Amino acid sequence: MNSVKMILKWFYLLQGKQAQSKGGILAKACEYLAETRNANDRLRDSLKNAAELTTENERLNTELQRLQRENAVLQQQIQRSHLKAELDFNM
Repeated sequence: MNSVKMILKWFYLLQGKQAQSKGGILAKACEYLAETRNANDRLRDSLKNAAELTTENERLNTELQRLQRENAVLQQQIQRSHLKAELDFNM
């Protein structure tokens, strides 16, 4: 339950529409705070996980770029060797 809905609910409770004791209201407030803390903990964990994934993604992108450069060099070497083989064959 979001904070606006919880505050509106408390407002109506205090207006007498659903009269509750101060203890009941305090219990609801404590429940809301516990839910908020849990949500914050989950968000903190998600943020940490996202940061770890970002770091891993950057590492993998760097590795991909290195492999692409290596692949280009190898392709050039293959083309040169084919060209040299053709020239040797034609002579």
